[in-house]
Amino acid sequence: MNVLINGAEVIDVRRGNRGAEQLLRSTSRRLTSMGFQPAVTVRQVDPALRAEIGLKEYVGNPRLQALDRIVPPIDMRGFATLRSFRGVLDASGYALGDPWGPHTAHWLMRKYTQWSALGLKIVALPQAFGPFEDPAVRSAAKAALERCDLIVAREEESYGHLQHLGIDPIKCRICPDVTIAEGPREPASDRKKRLVVVPNWNLAKRTNREKYLDCLTGVVEWGNTRGYEVVGLLHEGHGDLEILEVLAGVAQIRVVRDLSGWETKKFIAESSLVAAGRYHAVVAALSTGTPVVTHSWSHKYLELLRQFGVEDWLCDPGDREVTLRALTAVEGVDTSALKDRKKKLVSEIEDMWVEVGGVLTK
Repeated sequence: MNVLINGAEVIDVRRGNRGAEQLLRSTSRRLTSMGFQPAVTVRQVDPALRAEIGLKEYVGNPRLQALDRIVPPIDMRGFATLRSFRGVLDASGYALGDPWGPHTAHWLMRKYTQWSALGLKIVALPQAFGPFEDPAVRSAAKAALERCDLIVAREEESYGHLQHLGIDPIKCRICPDVTIAEGPREPASDRKKRLVVVPNWNLAKRTNREKYLDCLTGVVEWGNTRGYEVVGLLHEGHGDLEILEVLAGVAQIRVVRDLSGWETKKFIAESSLVAAGRYHAVVAALSTGTPVVTHSWSHKYLELLRQFGVEDWLCDPGDREVTLRALTAVEGVDTSALKDRKKKLVSEIEDMWVEVGGVLTK
């Protein structure tokens, strides 16, 4: 039976969001292990990646909902229409909340309404939600989420936003990000003396760009003076690459831009220290026992660090001195406690997947 994966689109595997790719790979593997056929919307995933994972393509258009309702169930080799699906797993990561505005909320409401009208099971996999202070965002988000069979917040604050929105708590759960339990593990051999810098164009956009770039420049210079190989790791697209190129123009840093999702996690796992503004780069570091100074623009970063018991690793992306002090503090720190935290989180993730399987087979 087909199950559609929504929100983890990777149109170009070498230029797309590595976090989205990790979510896509993780969700696909779990669906396959349950006996389902994972699928994605046509032309929304890199053909090579789609072939590697073994994904079908959903052929249809949420903008033409009437068409999807009248087209009969068709399930051919590699392609399927929506009426041949059992359910949808939304792996968006973070799409419903004021930072993304009413347009995104209305678009998701439209898709959730379409899926619900066709009787598909809808599960919002672990993701961040809220806040919902904007009335337009609030209305559309509530209308979308009320159509779900199961909604999983990644952490306490997002769960609180769901309750404030008025979503039935019976269908809401808390579970950490699924990629914590997937992909490369902590390396058995010694790590390289390498400082990995993972920028995020969103931080430059939502905070002070000049201060953010100055902070990252300070991180690079700090690493060089302490004898690290400093590497700028591309985690998503042109915006992040532009920041890395600016850094390379003013400081000594090697830019790595062509690694896939799990390759980026492996690269981080083999390094000594990370300074990151990308959520799944922080996940990769924490889940492989790698110290990571974290720059944030959303509650999801602090909540992730809290799950691993290292809230003090969070820094203001515009404060160079605080960030450098944090790097000095975490350099060479004992990360054995992260392993214990990870075991508990992985157990919660496994339980969540069992519940998801129950929803899809009900």
